[in-house]
Amino acid sequence: IEKVNELMERDDFDLIVLDTPPADHAFDFLAAPERLIGFLDSRLVQMLIQPALRAGRLGFRFFGRGAQGILGLIERVSGLAFVEDLSDFLVAFESVAGGFRERAAQAQRRLRGEDAAFLLVTGPQRDRCEVASELLLRLEDQNAPVTGVLVNRVHTWPSAAPIPDSLLSKETPQAAIEILASLLGEPSEPARDLAQAAVEAARGYAGAVESDGQQVSELNRKALERMLSFHAIPELEQDIHNLAGIRQLARHLRLL
Repeated sequence: IEKVNELMERDDFDLIVLDTPPADHAFDFLAAPERLIGFLDSRLVQMLIQPALRAGRLGFRFFGRGAQGILGLIERVSGLAFVEDLSDFLVAFESVAGGFRERAAQAQRRLRGEDAAFLLVTGPQRDRCEVASELLLRLEDQNAPVTGVLVNRVHTWPSAAPIPDSLLSKETPQAAIEILASLLGEPSEPARDLAQAAVEAARGYAGAVESDGQQVSELNRKALERMLSFHAIPELEQDIHNLAGIRQLARHLRLL
């Protein structure tokens, strides 16, 4: 949060991209300023500050019964010295807490302001799309400025023609296996085994393409309902590690 504030106060960047870990971690970052302010103002922090403020290093005998009970539990778990050290730390921290509160609130305003935009990136697998849909709702509840959804590494059928029904059927397409085996040379058991392995691989890929298509369509529908941009990036032949790969990605994003 502090780094976001620091970068946004500088004038030598046109765009700041913050790549958060997936799902809950992204939401945790958005909620972090609120949690920080809540922690600083919490009854527990105020109570832990009191030993140093009231008793210094002399102990906790001046506390009320409720505070003694909670502090006693912490003491049994961690030791009295730890509680005293923690209290001293929080007293020192309290002297700068006002600045933390102010900057946390400022970051919260910036993350929800006109200059911020959230792009939800996910994979096409069913569980990931379900998490992405849930995160989209949570971001909306937080009034986060979500602008788009991007589904990455989507399986696509290599031909413009639709997937053959035989590859999507639950029954093994024996005819296709026999034809492929005959193309491999003299009919033999090894040729049939190889042909069956190839057909099973094609069936598995066809199933992945169909499943990805269903998940992408559902996310696309949700994006359209919210008037968000939507992009589906196919699984590329190579990882993106140079300018050529970035250009290829940009074409799929319709940036070129």
